[in-house]
Amino acid sequence: MLWLRRVAMEGQAGAAKRRVAERYVLASVVGNSISGQWMTVNEMAQDFAGLPTRIGAQRGRKDATLSLFLPEHHHVESVHFTAGGGRDLHPALAVVQTPHREYFVLRDNGMQVGCEEDG
Repeated sequence: MLWLRRVAMEGQAGAAKRRVAERYVLASVVGNSISGQWMTVNEMAQDFAGLPTRIGAQRGRKDATLSLFLPEHHHVESVHFTAGGGRDLHPALAVVQTPHREYFVLRDNGMQVGCEEDG
């Protein structure tokens, strides 16, 4: 939330950073949360971790809801358009900082094209 408040004060550059962050989040959502059998967010987290998702049959009718699961290691902490030392990145790229690493992503769709460890 702090980062969102800070980029809101950056004008057009802040709006561009927020768009990249939103696109990265949508590109990083776990596949089963978009299509496949209906699961709660908790079941998606368990499935993602390789744990059994259900112990027994579910009872009752489920209301139609949308549950998207974003693993914790893809939570966005910040977005940058410059590399270390203040050098500008290619105009099609951005850097997304997450709790565990830095990802190089395409600005247009948020898809990862590299990370700090693999280049």
